[in-house]
Amino acid sequence: MLDADFRLALMEKLDVLSVSERVEAILGYKPQEFLSSAISLEGLVHPNDAAAVRDLFSASATEDSGELNVRVRPADGRIRIMNWR
Repeated sequence: MLDADFRLALMEKLDVLSVSERVEAILGYKPQEFLSSAISLEGLVHPNDAAAVRDLFSASATEDSGELNVRVRPADGRIRIMNWR
């Protein structure tokens, strides 16, 4: 199983503050693309999962708010399921 770490700012959108190099193997985008906002993490989320992602990472979420399986569309266009917590 591949994993990548994101550090996010919980603002009106999910601002990526840091991201591990492994993200490129998983999503097909370089870390710098997320850090410069050229690629939006939220923009990769399947529309039917967007509200749940906003709830999971909302300002009112607690550290133990749980986890969520999220459908994302990486650079290759194939939908993948990722576990976010």
